[in-house]
Amino acid sequence: MGFDKIVKYIIEDLKDETWKDEQVNLVYWACQTQRKKTLDVLVRNGATWTKDWKIEGTSFLQKAVIDGNLEGVKTIMVKEYFEANERMYVRILVEAHIEITTAKDIWEPILKIIKDKDPSFWKNAIREL
Repeated sequence: MGFDKIVKYIIEDLKDETWKDEQVNLVYWACQTQRKKTLDVLVRNGATWTKDWKIEGTSFLQKAVIDGNLEGVKTIMVKEYFEANERMYVRILVEAHIEITTAKDIWEPILKIIKDKDPSFWKNAIREL
């Protein structure tokens, strides 16, 4: 049984509400691990991102960049789990990450989107990559 099926069983079949105590961590984890089915189950059952959601005191998008998780960054940008005013700081974080990574070529398109496009257009720009 896959993790998404376990989450679905606990939340939807057993009607267990205790997951809501950890919904911030669960949603972030689902974004970082590309567990789209798990993320869908969480969202369908009431997990609604807010600007107050933080991981280790950091926004979802900033934390994903700090961790160097490109797929997580993409998911967070597509799901719009960020605030528009994070743009400048996220750009600085991505530039710093590009300086130390060996995968510059896959991070540069993300940096270009952050630099050149208004945050309201990030979702579509990521999908077009």
